[in-house]
Amino acid sequence: MNPIGALRNLWRSIARRGSSDIEEELRSHQQAYAEDLMRQGLTAEEAQRKARIDLGQPATQNETYRAAVGLRIFDELGGDIRYGLRALRRNPGFAAVAVLSLALGIGATTAMFSLIYAVLLHPFPYADADRIMNPVVRRRATS
Repeated sequence: MNPIGALRNLWRSIARRGSSDIEEELRSHQQAYAEDLMRQGLTAEEAQRKARIDLGQPATQNETYRAAVGLRIFDELGGDIRYGLRALRRNPGFAAVAVLSLALGIGATTAMFSLIYAVLLHPFPYADADRIMNPVVRRRATS
């Protein structure tokens, strides 16, 4: 599976319910609450008004729901990514420089960490390398 398909499947598993689904469910709850109020003796107009006041607007409740479930961060992240891609598409010269600097930075960082690992962290490829003694030649002091 390609990476974009994997990300799409992950997104669908996290955010199965779209905002229209949530708003529709909230509207149905509002309608059911209004019907209960009409059974209690309120007029249809008063019942709708009280249901809107008590339960809130579906759009506002949708935002509250997504924030409570933890999906708001994905909405914001998705918006930020789309904005960034649009900005890069509008300015191809800047996009080329950005991609080139990222490539050079990642390459340089990889080279430095490879060098540090080879020289400092894992210098000798055999067992008990830390027990090796480093012989030093000293000149005798003449008096």
